[in-house]
Amino acid sequence: MSVVWAFPGQGAQRVGMGAGVLDRYPDLVRQADEILGYPIREVCLRGAEPGLTDTRSVQPALFVVNALSWLARREEGPAPDYLAGHSLGEYDALFAAGCFDFATGVRLTRRRGEIMGRAGGGGMLAVVGADPDHLAEVLERGGIDGVDLA
Repeated sequence: MSVVWAFPGQGAQRVGMGAGVLDRYPDLVRQADEILGYPIREVCLRGAEPGLTDTRSVQPALFVVNALSWLARREEGPAPDYLAGHSLGEYDALFAAGCFDFATGVRLTRRRGEIMGRAGGGGMLAVVGADPDHLAEVLERGGIDGVDLA
């Protein structure tokens, strides 16, 4: 049987995340604090400012918790056969695969959060099982353009 580790993306955050791993890796937490300029532990455990609703802080917070969870699990169990990540979680999968170090991951996800924080509001919708031609017709009637159908 294959072992797969899949890392979640934004939306998986919650106050209290990382409670089991943040104290286990104080040097890495300190490194993240220095890079980010605020205490990541307080953001993760208490939702302290800048908080867990702002993508600029959520993205590095999730990276840190997922990366530390990976390090803890790697010490305790078998290595996975495969690594995967959903959206932001891809950065943790790349870290776990050895593509870059922890500090680089914190910097990358901080920058990603900053860029996404500046992006205009938008939305996403998944309509599963609908006829693509019918959807295109409905969008056209509504004067909606710039929508990708896959």
